[in-house]
Amino acid sequence: MIKKFETYIDTNRLFNPNNRILAAVSGGIDSMVMLHLLLKLEYKPAIAHCNFHLRGGESDGDEEFVKQFAEINKLQFFNISFDTKKYAEEKKMSVQMAARELRYEWLNKTALENGFDCITVGHNSDDSIETFFINLTRNAGIHGLTGIKPKNNLIVRPLLFASRREISAFAQDNNILFREDSSNAETKYLRNKIRHNIIPELEKINPSFRENIHEVIEKIKEAEKLLNEVTGQYRKSIVVHSDDRIYINFREFPGTDIARTVLFELLKDYGFNGSQVKEIADSLQKQPGSRFYSPTHWLVKDRDHLIITPIKPNTAEEVYIGPDSGQIESPIKLTFRMAQNENFVIPREKNTVAIDADRLTFPLKLRRWKPGDRFMPFGMEHYKKLSDFFVDNKLSLADKELVWVIESDGKIVWVVNYRTDNRFRVKPSTKSIFLIESDKQG
Repeated sequence: MIKKFETYIDTNRLFNPNNRILAAVSGGIDSMVMLHLLLKLEYKPAIAHCNFHLRGGESDGDEEFVKQFAEINKLQFFNISFDTKKYAEEKKMSVQMAARELRYEWLNKTALENGFDCITVGHNSDDSIETFFINLTRNAGIHGLTGIKPKNNLIVRPLLFASRREISAFAQDNNILFREDSSNAETKYLRNKIRHNIIPELEKINPSFRENIHEVIEKIKEAEKLLNEVTGQYRKSIVVHSDDRIYINFREFPGTDIARTVLFELLKDYGFNGSQVKEIADSLQKQPGSRFYSPTHWLVKDRDHLIITPIKPNTAEEVYIGPDSGQIESPIKLTFRMAQNENFVIPREKNTVAIDADRLTFPLKLRRWKPGDRFMPFGMEHYKKLSDFFVDNKLSLADKELVWVIESDGKIVWVVNYRTDNRFRVKPSTKSIFLIESDKQG
């Protein structure tokens, strides 16, 4: 076991003798065997222990056990206590997910604050199989079916090569003390159901099940590499970033069964799940206008593109502007000033407009455009619906969502960054000019 442990560390480049190691130790068999192996190879890890207070006196006993081990072996000891149930209720998540989130956040924080190079955790090969099945039930995509990785940022898993049976046998042969976690025997948790109920039944069907599933996971990892390569090529050729928006030219999608898989890979980083991606893929052959929302982004299917925009915090939908406002920062940045019409040169930039101040009724109102809005575009003598104006100017559905207008006494003065209203244009008879400049389109 010691030689396999050393080889696995070297092969996967997890850490070296010069690295400072923080070992996450619960007191259970996996973490205690991992700690024993590290000490056998003459590493001197610091120990980090989390008390989640989920098993009453057992949890406190685990903490005392690990603390005493650290003292006897003269190892630096870090510990923390959590009210895990309260945190889970506040975050509206399961107790297991809450414990995981609290644990990794604290471990990473402790490592960074104290200059550790890596954090070792005691996951074994059986944990990787269980994770495969957990993710299979969650429609997690190909990445979720690759098991547990040996290294993920600071987190390293030097025991991932060993099965739970091998670890148990090694602990028995070497008289390694550890604490039994009574909750591991309960089947109310999904991982434990898979561990105690599903995997044993599969082993009855095929005694070589564990070896076979590891081979399957390795094949999926190879497929994942190929998928990443293909997705990377499409990401370069059909994805364009402009300001804070992402445009995906779906007309260039592969005309094969992998189109939805590629789409999932392109969209998952923006919070869209597998079910949503299926709906988005189905919408590609339909009329423009379909919208989809993830927790962080919204997506609209336009004529040729999927347009992805971050969901921004709510901002005021209406802002009033006085003649002396000077500047506003939100919901979009606008600057205002008065000028006299003496040798005045009207600016040509789209983000700056000159308006006949004598025609204005203050306060002006900044608001989102809405269906039914109409105005008299500069240079015209008749009204036009904003929706028709958008079509004429080929505004995408996402662009329309970001359009603001400024109105005076119910009349649109400026479609911000696009066109002023002809009724408020500067004429030779104009005395005072009200200048509005936008920082950029909102």
